[in-house]
Amino acid sequence: MTTVHREVERKYALDAGAGAPTERAWAALPGVEAVRDGGQHHLEATYCDTAGLRLATARTTLRRRTGGDDAGWHLKLPSLDGARAEVRLPLGDEPDGDALVVPDELARLARAASGGEPLAPVARLVTERSVLHLLGPGGVVLAEVAEDQVTATRLARGEQVAEQTWRELEVELVDAPEDQGGALLDAAEAVLAAAGITPSPSASKLARALGTPSSPAPGPELTPAATAGAVVVAHLRAQVRQMVDHEPHLRLDVPDAVHQVRVASRRLRSALKTFRPVLDRTRVRLVRDELRWYAGVLGGARDAEVLRERLAGAARADAGWAAPAGAPDEAEATALAIEAELGEEHARAHAAVVEALDGERYRALVAAVEALVADPPLTTQGRLPASQVLLRRVRRTHRELRELVGAALDTPPGEERDVAVHEARKAGKRARYAAEALSTVWPGAAEYAKATKRLQTDLGDHQDSVVARAALHRLAATERGAPHAFALGRLHGLEQAAADRAEVALPELWEAASTSRARRWMKG
Repeated sequence: MTTVHREVERKYALDAGAGAPTERAWAALPGVEAVRDGGQHHLEATYCDTAGLRLATARTTLRRRTGGDDAGWHLKLPSLDGARAEVRLPLGDEPDGDALVVPDELARLARAASGGEPLAPVARLVTERSVLHLLGPGGVVLAEVAEDQVTATRLARGEQVAEQTWRELEVELVDAPEDQGGALLDAAEAVLAAAGITPSPSASKLARALGTPSSPAPGPELTPAATAGAVVVAHLRAQVRQMVDHEPHLRLDVPDAVHQVRVASRRLRSALKTFRPVLDRTRVRLVRDELRWYAGVLGGARDAEVLRERLAGAARADAGWAAPAGAPDEAEATALAIEAELGEEHARAHAAVVEALDGERYRALVAAVEALVADPPLTTQGRLPASQVLLRRVRRTHRELRELVGAALDTPPGEERDVAVHEARKAGKRARYAAEALSTVWPGAAEYAKATKRLQTDLGDHQDSVVARAALHRLAATERGAPHAFALGRLHGLEQAAADRAEVALPELWEAASTSRARRWMKG
């Protein structure tokens, strides 16, 4: 059975002859009440990658490890929230060595990084590990300290090509409370620093074994004198990386993953529209069309995720009326009905997302966006200085936003205004995304981006209310929702009030986003 482990750890280099802190030093850390010997472990791990080390480049590691408490297959994914997700499968009866075959489930999760290329052993690590457990109240294991003696062998076509040895120390959170884990790691780092032990220069054991860099090489410095193409492609490349990196999290239905991927794909599509004179129009149109399709695929899962949290939370927060009305448990019952109904909607939508990820259309989209940033089809304008091309595109985006906000404010309340506000919201996103894309080149863009974000958030609250009210109508007609029609009606009224507040706030937020100070950077 597959399990997903959230990994939060820090690694440190142990020079030859360096001694790790004593148990007394570890016991003095905040929240630590005792230190327990976790024993000695002999670990053997075979790491798999493509011939061109695509997984390593994508900060993804795949290994089969024996020994220790977590023997099995481990796939470590790029961080989503400061912690890496580690997917684990138990060991099978697969042979080791050159004939090692990666389980299909992990191969699918790794496909975003591997590009579908064959996976084969690229390194073998033997680790002699000494473990200490840092215990908190009640004997809970807050963190594990592992002192490792590592022998790493790099492989090519199954044959040994290089061997090296080193020592290192890891501190990994286990069951530390979420609001205390960071402080515990910081305190541990201070103890290590006092002993002359510094953070490891390598991101992982595998990175050291393969000699791959801990982080990508920085790109060229971007200034207004840089070409428009260089500025735009740097932004596009970051969005492509986020979209592809988070694909495994999306498959696993990790909370917020669908949001992160959807935002990256929207930023891509928005930039391709805003800065379209920079790149070949035909190539860009095809990619934008496919990104629109992908956003539609993601939309159902994201909407169900947001609505479930929003409406169930609102039902519980609106519990004050229930007891005086003689129905003290109605708020919780309504929340549970919402969670059950929208949970099923989310499950169906997520299944549709996974089906799309397994399809050829999605693979073609990934190939297209990766090719676009690897070998960008720049136009003549794309080769001109950024200051000559990009600022006028941002000014145009601001004018579009001004027109659509004005139209929304001039439209009488009702369905037509809801549509007009939604159009203004989309324009607000384009303006914000454009400013954020250029903020590293024109620092003044950051203030405008913040102002348009506040505006867009207000418009988004309005649209969320429109979607929520439609969902409440739908829920009230279901078998689960019908018994809670009164409570759902109350929520409908609260959502209408939220939309009204958003409309009232709109003029002031627009004024803040359209001041000459906020737009000064657009003049260059």
